[in-house]
Amino acid sequence: NIFYFFLGISFLIIYLIKLILYIYLIIPKHKYSKLSYNIKKELIKENFSKIKLSKIKLKKYTNNIFRKRNIENNKNSLLDLNYLSEIIDIDLQNKIAHVEGLITYEKLLTETLKYSLIPKIIPEFKTLTVSGTISGMGLESSSFKYGLVPDMITEMEILLGTGEIIIANKNINSDIFYGIPNSYGSLGYILSAKVELI
Repeated sequence: NIFYFFLGISFLIIYLIKLILYIYLIIPKHKYSKLSYNIKKELIKENFSKIKLSKIKLKKYTNNIFRKRNIENNKNSLLDLNYLSEIIDIDLQNKIAHVEGLITYEKLLTETLKYSLIPKIIPEFKTLTVSGTISGMGLESSSFKYGLVPDMITEMEILLGTGEIIIANKNINSDIFYGIPNSYGSLGYILSAKVELI
């Protein structure tokens, strides 16, 4: 019996070590992720101004494309927005979550479920980001009822190619608000979005 007890304890210790390694080594944590959203926007403007004369590509930790890309031969300057991964605010009365663009749906759901709320449309891949599913025109299993991912977005903050950050909704900059879905970053990068909850 003592043998099985220590065997069980050793398996538990191994499992905990694996979990800790996964959390701290495999899941990347950006040094800027806990800064306030307004400070992050200033950092983005500063970093963008340094590279804006070159071709720019997002630096991404995760990728849901099932093919390898040749990163060594890529001449684009990388813009790091990976620290835009937090919830800015949850408006419980109006059922709107204001989130940073590169937050994953897994992280968003973890927070909204605390209030018995979820986004109207939830992708099947848990590492997809809110901004990615807007720019890529996310179509998910609940879309038959609620439409595409952009249909649950009420407002966005977008980084343009000039380095300017604008607000876009149905009334302000409505052309880019309706144009950015399915644009794949060609019109700008979504820094934050307001997501309807149910």
